[in-house]
Amino acid sequence: MGCCRNLVRFPRDPRGEPLCGDIAAGRDLRVFHLCFIYIALLSVNAAGIGLVIGVGTIVMLTLGRHEDILITGITTTVVLVVATIDPKHALAQPPLRLLDTIVGIGVGMLAKWAASYAVARAGIVPVSDNASRSTARQAGA
Repeated sequence: MGCCRNLVRFPRDPRGEPLCGDIAAGRDLRVFHLCFIYIALLSVNAAGIGLVIGVGTIVMLTLGRHEDILITGITTTVVLVVATIDPKHALAQPPLRLLDTIVGIGVGMLAKWAASYAVARAGIVPVSDNASRSTARQAGA
């Protein structure tokens, strides 16, 4: 899950825009803490999953990370549902999902680097959004 999520949500241009890998790791670190505390204190059930998703939403709202609320809810749900399926190893799930995210970030960075390298070798220069907007303004003016 982490590999796919981080490949889809990876930055457009590593030369000018910040990497989202640190954002994904920070978000999943918060999910890790929420889920780990919940699993350590209580047994996982449907009401508890809803409670943890609600707390995660409030945490993301408080931190001003409105765009991360959905992914936080999905990640929380996955961790807690997997913990429900295998209650004997429930405490192992949050660290495994965090490791999954770290591997996903690495795979995403590698894929982005490989794509940038292939584009550079082919001689294709991608046009940035700012350049296309200024070109459109010049054409219309």
